[in-house]
Amino acid sequence: MKISLGRSVFFALSCVSVVRVLDQGVATGQFEQFIEDKKPVVGTVRKENQSTAHKYAEIVHIKKGRGGQYFTTIKVNGAPIEVLIDTGASNLVLREEDAYRAGLRPQRKDYTQSASTANGLVAIAVMPVKDIEIGYNIIRNQHVSVIPDKSLSISLLGMDVLSEFGRIEISNGEIVLDPRG
Repeated sequence: MKISLGRSVFFALSCVSVVRVLDQGVATGQFEQFIEDKKPVVGTVRKENQSTAHKYAEIVHIKKGRGGQYFTTIKVNGAPIEVLIDTGASNLVLREEDAYRAGLRPQRKDYTQSASTANGLVAIAVMPVKDIEIGYNIIRNQHVSVIPDKSLSISLLGMDVLSEFGRIEISNGEIVLDPRG
């Protein structure tokens, strides 16, 4: 089974974005941390006042990092995973190493779909996950695409997860994810 041409193009563009980030010197795992009351840099989550109707919802602010890209840490099945936010990616794409950390164990037989990337055609495994956490926002019962580590330098947070937020805004050097719309 093959992914539609549109998904392949989005996936290929996503991989090109990752290669461009690496060319600009942003290495996997080198993310700056956010410290309360100091300048937020990369992967920050800032709480805003909520009504009691939304006490479990949280607006998430992610500051632009070096190279103009947006990085943050999410949790997949409770495991922290650093991701590149990629609005050109159709879905959450995990490197095998990150998938294993999240308790996913794809077998060779699970790689039944393929996608075109900057590195050529690669096999992917689509697997279910119990939950994805961004800040205090929990998204349940999603599927992720698992890709061999050599095909991708960092996992990608794509539109399937981002679209779970009622509002996505990119302005003033940050992405704002608002679950309340």
